[in-house]
Amino acid sequence: NSNDPYNLHQRVASYIAADIKLDVVEVGHKYTTSTSIRTFSGVTLFSTNFNALRTHLQKHSYKKIIVADFSDEIVQILDATDKTSLELIFLANESMFHFSHYDALYRPYFSRPIQPDTHTLLAHKAQAEDIRRYAERDGSHWVFTSQSTKDIAEKTLDLQFKKSTVSKPYVSLPATTTRNTNKTPSIAVVGDITNFYKNGFDADVRALIELSAFPSFANT
Repeated sequence: NSNDPYNLHQRVASYIAADIKLDVVEVGHKYTTSTSIRTFSGVTLFSTNFNALRTHLQKHSYKKIIVADFSDEIVQILDATDKTSLELIFLANESMFHFSHYDALYRPYFSRPIQPDTHTLLAHKAQAEDIRRYAERDGSHWVFTSQSTKDIAEKTLDLQFKKSTVSKPYVSLPATTTRNTNKTPSIAVVGDITNFYKNGFDADVRALIELSAFPSFANT
């Protein structure tokens, strides 16, 4: 998943620092004919297409595979991979489970309510079935960033994840601050809201509300 490259890099760097041997693969349709290899700060990244990844997993054996983007293409590759003694670790995010909140997630501001079309409904149904299969698999481990995300997933899909962990992201904030409260800067969220998924700004506002509980953000 290349949508969040900085956090991915930091996570992989921590694995390497802990002397964990791993391969990092970025997979996507844009890599149609070849595989590229890049190295940055000690992290080697392979960029390739789905067919090449499928072939690679059929030729190489891993003890664990961490899946950062649960998509139909990835599921097809995992289905074709020998999983006899393989542990799959899925990094879950809320967008994977919000099938019933389509309008709230995807409707731009200043537009009429929208409903998913037939193709989208079928895609959601197929994804829900795939998640269920891998949620009930003995060798699968789902990692959630919050308890609420896990609760939403289990309620939406009407299932219990056989093995899961809630691992809250670590945020480092100063224990004390000498900032003059009269000089606390305002925070502005800037973006084109004429055609922007409205949940993006809603999430920003909610994040600021949560941060206001910390002393450093008291006057924000």
